[in-house]
Amino acid sequence: MTNEEKIALFEKEINYMKIEDVKDFFKKAIALIPDYFFEVPASSSGQFHSALECGFGGLVYHTRSVAKIANYLVNLQQYKSKLNEVEKDCVICAALLHDCLKHDWENKTGFSVHQHPIVAATFIRSDERLDGLLNEEFRVIIGDAVASHSGEFTTSKRSKIVLPEPQTLVQELVHLSDYIASRGDIHILFEGEDNKPKLPDPNEYVLNFGKHSGKSLTYVFNHHRDYLDWCKENIKREPLISLIKLLEEQEQSQEEEEI
Repeated sequence: MTNEEKIALFEKEINYMKIEDVKDFFKKAIALIPDYFFEVPASSSGQFHSALECGFGGLVYHTRSVAKIANYLVNLQQYKSKLNEVEKDCVICAALLHDCLKHDWENKTGFSVHQHPIVAATFIRSDERLDGLLNEEFRVIIGDAVASHSGEFTTSKRSKIVLPEPQTLVQELVHLSDYIASRGDIHILFEGEDNKPKLPDPNEYVLNFGKHSGKSLTYVFNHHRDYLDWCKENIKREPLISLIKLLEEQEQSQEEEEI
C-alpha cells in the first residue's frame, strides 16, 4: 500500500483539522504505520466493536469513527469554549492515531497488545522520522492523549503494564470518542459510502477460540454445525456471525437451485 493510498483513506477526517502543521504531522505518521493496520479488524476476538468494524479493514473504519465522534464533541459549545484551535486539532489527530500500532510494529500474534497505547504514544512523541513537523509541545499533547485513550481500562491479565488514565480534557475527549465508537450496538455511518461490513473469505477464515480453534470455518460449518448454532446464541462475535449467516444463505441458495 502506497503512502498516498494510506493518506487518502482519511481524506474526510484530515479536513476536520484546521492547522496545516497538525495535518502534515498526521499524514507523515500514518504513512509510517505498518500495512497490517489497514487490513485487520478493530477487534481480534469479535467480542467488542460493531460488525462494521470487525471485518477486513475494520480498524480503519473504527479509527474514522472515533475521529468523527471526536469532531462532533470538540465543536460542542460546552467543550468549544474550553479548547483552543490547536487543542481541538490535537484531539482529532490523537483520535486518528490512537490505535495506529494496535498489534505493535510487527503484528507477531495477530492480536491487539495491551500496551499498544504506550507503543503508539512513544512513536508519536519520539520517533525521529516525525521530527521538525510539529511543535514538540503539541506532539506531547497528542502522544499523551493516545497513551491514555483506554480510560479506566488500564490493566490486563496478559500484561503487568498499567496504562495511564486520562488527566486532561483533551485526553478525556479522545477516550470518550473511542469508548463510544467501540460499543457493539453503535454503528457510525459515513455519508456517500456503502457502510457495509467488509467480510473476509469464509473459506479462509479460521476460528481463534474454543474447542475448534485453528480449524477453518467452512470445516466446522460442514462437520460441527451444532457448535456454530451454539456460537450464534452465546458468543455473537463478528465477523463470525455474519460469515455463518453468509454460509447459510449460500447453502440455502444451492439447495433451491437443486430442486
